[in-house]
Amino acid sequence: MGVDLQKEGEWGIRCEELDDPKSFPLGQMVVEVQQRAGIIVGERNIIQEGFRIQVRSGLEISFWNQRWSSDNHFSVKSVYNQWENSGQSGSLGREGLWKNISPPKVEIFAWMAVQSNVATRSVLLDRNLISEGQSTLCPFCSLFLETPHHLFLHCKFSWEVWSRILEWWHVQWVCSESLQDHLKWWVDNRFRNLEKSLWEASFFATLWSLWLVRNDFVFNNALVFVEAVVDKVKTRVAMWVKAKFDIKLYTVEEFKVFLDGIRLLKL
Repeated sequence: MGVDLQKEGEWGIRCEELDDPKSFPLGQMVVEVQQRAGIIVGERNIIQEGFRIQVRSGLEISFWNQRWSSDNHFSVKSVYNQWENSGQSGSLGREGLWKNISPPKVEIFAWMAVQSNVATRSVLLDRNLISEGQSTLCPFCSLFLETPHHLFLHCKFSWEVWSRILEWWHVQWVCSESLQDHLKWWVDNRFRNLEKSLWEASFFATLWSLWLVRNDFVFNNALVFVEAVVDKVKTRVAMWVKAKFDIKLYTVEEFKVFLDGIRLLKL
């Protein structure tokens, strides 16, 4: 018994009987939920595979009638909620990355980046996708191996971008050891309403902008400047938040210049 959705970007559910059906009439069920999200870089496609959780014994009630939700109906969303509530999602759950403040592809990308699962040169090297003689160094600094943590956080170029964005917010910071630690620090704030959405959008926009400018540099030999990336981050933050809250009173440029006042608006 089971369903297995193999299409990229969909949830896959597989049910397996783990015990002898003679001893356990219904068998012990395990649900394997796989989030297959692809991030394409050039001609490479890196697939994120999932996790495994155990749900009840199957001795008293059939799988499809397990208490997945308050109305006892099975759905993919109910499996996701069970995973979140189990504590396995950690900082990547509802309180971490799934904010519905940026485009879905950006949130999926951020989720993968925080798990070190985007196609940086270190990841491609681990998967034997780097050709012999091809550089594995960070394209920004050409000094260190391009790991996700280095590219998005520790490289001097990226560090300067984060610093400029936090200066925009008048927030002091100390660079974290990893993107996961950086995310935990970012979401641990007391902001509310519009201010909170602007703050969270700043995290997504910075990661996304760094990735896009990195690819533009690697594949198109484009020139990269901290000031240009910072401006892109601010523009994306303004556009995403304006769209979410349907704010027409202020322009994108006014968001970028007058953040201190706009972030305190009561909507």
